[in-house]
Amino acid sequence: MRIAFCCQHNYWGGLNNCGGSRTIVLSCQALKRLGHKAYVVTHSDKLTWIKHDKPLKRISKDTDICVACSVSDIKPMLKHTPKKAKKFYWARLVENRQMQKEKLLKVASKVHIIVNSENLHDWFLAHGIGTEIVYQGIDLKNWQDKGKHDSKTIGFLISNKKRKHFDFIKKIVRRLGSEYKYVGYGVDLNKEIKAFVGKHFTYFKKNARHSDLMHIYNRAGIWVTTSTKEGLHNCPMEAALCGCAVVYPDAPLAGCSDHCIDGETAWKYNVLNVDSAVETIKAADKSRNVVHKELIRNKIGSRKQCMRKLVEKLKHN
Repeated sequence: MRIAFCCQHNYWGGLNNCGGSRTIVLSCQALKRLGHKAYVVTHSDKLTWIKHDKPLKRISKDTDICVACSVSDIKPMLKHTPKKAKKFYWARLVENRQMQKEKLLKVASKVHIIVNSENLHDWFLAHGIGTEIVYQGIDLKNWQDKGKHDSKTIGFLISNKKRKHFDFIKKIVRRLGSEYKYVGYGVDLNKEIKAFVGKHFTYFKKNARHSDLMHIYNRAGIWVTTSTKEGLHNCPMEAALCGCAVVYPDAPLAGCSDHCIDGETAWKYNVLNVDSAVETIKAADKSRNVVHKELIRNKIGSRKQCMRKLVEKLKHN
């Protein structure tokens, strides 16, 4: 099949240094290895994290499947989709920053909707729209536990995006103080974040490459995720596969519930409650990590496995 991933919106489209763009490019690469002709359609390519083929500016006329990469990409995609091509939206976030909820639901319902997590499936279903779950998968062989973790070192993903809650991370760090060390990585850093990281973190990397991520995940004994709005959140999966105890919030859309099970695989705290977060961090250890790794491998699966499932969904809708 010839599959186009469409990121054509003038503002919300494009490839950038972010997890969402990385997922689209890696999905294309996995589909190509499976024998399909997959490509990205966009007018803007600012993704430097990974090497990738140059995107096309237009949807090829012989394309079989068009997949909108955001809700805002649906309209421009529909305008240029070949008549015989099937049309999909792969939702990987509740994108109500792009448009109000009512409009989002109306626009999304114009095409077949695939989501990348159980929490997104439940969210759409609560609004009367059925979806099918296809995880983006994870490159299992790329994340290794080297057994060199410090149980008193905490890792964070840091960003000035509102849903990542940098202010909450500050509260955690200030409460725990010098009892712990702090490491992390991030993008979208403002002056306040840079100053805070410079003062409190023993290691931090902006625009981290894979080798940097491996170093950070294997340095931290505990990975704390603070985001309250994701699809399937990559960071806690990667951290778990590298041996971290994962501490996560009980927010419905935090993007962790597909594999984080309190008391079995990970450690849950009350969302944006610093007392709960601190108590949970102090209780967290590596005792649940083996089960966590197995659940990620068996339930989420590799990128290759997930792209095979994606192809089946695209074929039969």
